[in-house]
Amino acid sequence: INKSLHGIHKSLAAKTDWMKSDTAGTIGNEMELNNTSGFTALPGGNRDGYGDDFENIGYEGMWWTSEENDETWAHYHIIRNNSARVAGATHKRAGFSVRLVRD
Repeated sequence: INKSLHGIHKSLAAKTDWMKSDTAGTIGNEMELNNTSGFTALPGGNRDGYGDDFENIGYEGMWWTSEENDETWAHYHIIRNNSARVAGATHKRAGFSVRLVRD
């Protein structure tokens, strides 16, 4: 377990709506300790790029970034209730959340 990523993820994640986890230090464990940053990341799941169904609601939150590989692939960030994964790239047909940040 990458404990530093778990700490960052806990600081971003909302205190509610996440599936519970028994793994210490994860978002789904001791949720009252989440969201010290005020970002309030919610577990909206994702829409698979090959279908119309949403999945993983309550388990993970995925957000598009502004970075693209090309016309077909783009980068995203992911936060899961019980693991520490940060980012990846996938087909733009997928459906993820968008978070607007104001300067």
